Amino acid sequence: MNHDVLFQAIGEIDSAYIEEYAEYRAKRRKRWPAPAAAAALMAVTVPLCAYAALHREHAAPDAPGVTEPFSAGAPSGGHKAYPYGDNQIQTDPGRLPDSVREEGTIVYHPLTGTEPEQSDLYGALCDAGALKRDFFPTFNADGSVSFSRSSDPNDPDAVRYAELHAYSGGRAEGLISCLNGLQQMESGPQCVLFQNGVNPHTTAVGMRWQFFSSASMALMLSEDFGAAAPAAVGDTVDQLAALLGTEGESVLGGQAAAIGYVRQLRANDEKQITEERYIYYAFFECKGFQYLMQFTSEYTLPGESRDSYGASRKSQQICRGVFEDGLAAVCAFLNA
Repeated sequence: MNHDVLFQAIGEIDSAYIEEYAEYRAKRRKRWPAPAAAAALMAVTVPLCAYAALHREHAAPDAPGVTEPFSAGAPSGGHKAYPYGDNQIQTDPGRLPDSVREEGTIVYHPLTGTEPEQSDLYGALCDAGALKRDFFPTFNADGSVSFSRSSDPNDPDAVRYAELHAYSGGRAEGLISCLNGLQQMESGPQCVLFQNGVNPHTTAVGMRWQFFSSASMALMLSEDFGAAAPAAVGDTVDQLAALLGTEGESVLGGQAAAIGYVRQLRANDEKQITEERYIYYAFFECKGFQYLMQFTSEYTLPGESRDSYGASRKSQQICRGVFEDGLAAVCAFLNA
């Protein structure tokens, strides 16, 4: 933890904790040798700092006293609880160069009219559902499947997995297998059965993996995203689908696909510097299903492999390469 983050975390410690600790010390009325007292202070201060930092990172946005994501936040101890301003979509990000691979050529197209809160299509599908029926399967060496948590006995993860298999006609397992083999994956997959809020039955399924410290890849499939998806997803799908059958489509391993992207910017108000990340999308159709792929890169300083606090991050070029490797793996599986 560098000094900037440490000071910011100290500023996040609730004064009630400090007062409670002082009262506790007074009640004990025991004098410790100076080295022991210093050690005791560190034993309390460091966990509190770590807790404050973790709480700020992982607490729900609507929890009492928690700063809303992508807002400036209130000053605390001379530092902002959340140092970043509103995250924005760059309206004219420039055209990324085509990528020529052994499997074919990927043609990138900047998407228009995408709002920051709509850029996470996987999240938009989750939010639109009447229920969030997710699960975390683990594929064992003997071919069996287990689950990494205790689930609802009335709707166990094994039942949800069986629904995933039935809806996708067994394709989901193959897709999970081919993407699980990608390098530098941190965790996953999280699987979700999507429902559109009206129809109680599954209208789409999705899987998501984490890469590096904060990048993610999601793959969704549906018989009809128009029926399954909210407007935010439908607008993006329409933009991408319009590229199929034109000179703007990409072809990988014989599979036609439409590739789009947005560039997001966020300003670190404390450091007076801006970070960037890209979100890539791929849309394609195969054997009665529509597929939507999304890869969200890490925030970095433009052209660098670090963020505004100096923490190491994967460059945009490396992240784009992971997206392309995943897309090529999916296309190869579908056309095998």
